[in-house]
Amino acid sequence: MYKPGRELVDTAMLAPEAADALAPLMKDLLAAAYSPEQLPVEHVISCTNTLGKPLSVEVKWSFLDSVWDIKPASTSTVVQPGGTADIATRIALTETGRRLPYPTASARVITKADGIELSDTEKLLALKFIREAPVRRTAATPVIDGEKEAAWDSAVRIGGFLVEPGTYLANPPTETWVTVTVDRLYVFFKCYERELDKLRTNAQKRDDPVWMDDSVEVFITSPRDERQYYHFLVSAAGVIEDALMKDEKWDGDWEVKTAVHDDGWTAEIGIPAKTLGLKSFSGVKELRVNFCRNRYAGGSAQSSSWNSTYGSFHKPEHFGRLVLKEER
Repeated sequence: MYKPGRELVDTAMLAPEAADALAPLMKDLLAAAYSPEQLPVEHVISCTNTLGKPLSVEVKWSFLDSVWDIKPASTSTVVQPGGTADIATRIALTETGRRLPYPTASARVITKADGIELSDTEKLLALKFIREAPVRRTAATPVIDGEKEAAWDSAVRIGGFLVEPGTYLANPPTETWVTVTVDRLYVFFKCYERELDKLRTNAQKRDDPVWMDDSVEVFITSPRDERQYYHFLVSAAGVIEDALMKDEKWDGDWEVKTAVHDDGWTAEIGIPAKTLGLKSFSGVKELRVNFCRNRYAGGSAQSSSWNSTYGSFHKPEHFGRLVLKEER
């Protein structure tokens, strides 16, 4: 069994009378991010009570028991003032292949004084996984026209986009295909949509707030420094936005075309290696990336992504992994 390091949770900033009392305590409750290949894991939360009152902590897991084996499924403990309690959970898969949706945990914190309940707060938390996909280098070069032609037949298909904060599968779904040549990374998005007449396309020019339209986003960390990442966005209408981290003055060299079909809209993207600060993708074994979608056509905003970032998309530590392999 893979055993990650303990997670330390300090309640020093927890005010019993505050309505959001749970937030500081549970900030890093499930901060560890696992690869599914590491399962089973033992997840340990170490909770220290720095308040002057007893603290009750309850954690309940929600999961498909045909896919996941989580023990114990619920835990309740009382942490005395100045005391520390460990909450350990064993997480395993019972079915290979299928993993989605990932388990979620409902965490509840109760503080009392003289038998009187001072606060009772509950929060839904998602278990964090780092997803991986193998991508084979190819000599086939897609034509950037918004249409999925034969060059995409050998590309890896990536689906299962999760709605932030990773609690359920996006509906309508999004599919992504990824392929790479020696000097360019290609990404094809298929955004299924049943309300095409309601697509939001307000952005008119480059670097307008495309993320506020029906749009897709590609995040790629620098292979030289994973703390630095590149950000590419395109709306359903084909308007683009790009940035180096959050520097929107940066304009990269890349290609994109979009198209609207009866069952949704597509975006075809080509990103040169040189735009990412590389001479080529030769010798590059892995890229940390994320693929995201912003949907407004349903009447309200829905953000989904291949790898959940549990809030803002701008969290490179939660990007997925593309494992680059040589052509067969």
